[in-house]
Amino acid sequence: MSSGPRTPSGTNDAEGSGSSPAPERNLQRLINAVQYFAIFGIVALLAFNRVTHDYIQNIDNTWRGFIGAAPGDASYQWFVPMALQHGFDTIGAVAICLVLIIVCLVFKRYWHALFAGLSLALVAGGLVQGFKHLFNRERPADDLENELWSSVFPVDHGSFPSGHSAAAAVFAIMFLVLVPWQWKRLRAAIPYIGAALVLAMMWQRTLTNAHWLSDTVAGAALGLGGALLLWWFMQPWLDAEQREHLPAALDAPESREPQ
Repeated sequence: MSSGPRTPSGTNDAEGSGSSPAPERNLQRLINAVQYFAIFGIVALLAFNRVTHDYIQNIDNTWRGFIGAAPGDASYQWFVPMALQHGFDTIGAVAICLVLIIVCLVFKRYWHALFAGLSLALVAGGLVQGFKHLFNRERPADDLENELWSSVFPVDHGSFPSGHSAAAAVFAIMFLVLVPWQWKRLRAAIPYIGAALVLAMMWQRTLTNAHWLSDTVAGAALGLGGALLLWWFMQPWLDAEQREHLPAALDAPESREPQ
């Protein structure tokens, strides 16, 4: 076994050094996080800048007129939109995260459990709510003359950024972090599944008139950037824990996270 950090439970690796590993972090992951934060910043700048606000609002209005559903419409009452609505609201997201944390704890993946909790709480919770209060953007409202509607579901304050979109993005990264390295086929599929999940959530939030299109783009970018940044920071401990749980045939000192 390669030497690893002390886990939250206080256990050491097989060599018993107990010292933290020299940080081995993926620079590209940090760059990707910064890029997603830049996308969020650009969308915010365009949406709230006096010069470009009307242009972005016109795009939002056009998309809303194309996709927005009327109250009682069947387009949002089938399984997928309803599952996205309730599976990634506060209660649903917390419930899913708690299940993942419990599974991690059962299999003694303490750093992975910590990552799951922190990513949802800090990114999908803290960052999103902070920016909602900062920007305080109004959500789509009824415009009966143009046959446009407000949200078909109850919503809280602040439209920018989309919390559901951010949560979907966080879970997309979370699943990639939590899945064991040796499950190579599943890990290879997760980026595509995650992308489909985030796009589906952006579609659902605009279908139900809960958000403007720009809200969902910003929410997805913020969720991806925040989760990737946390993954980059925690990588030495997450990688060490992954190596500790590799099957003996795969457990070699040169073991590294699959790129």
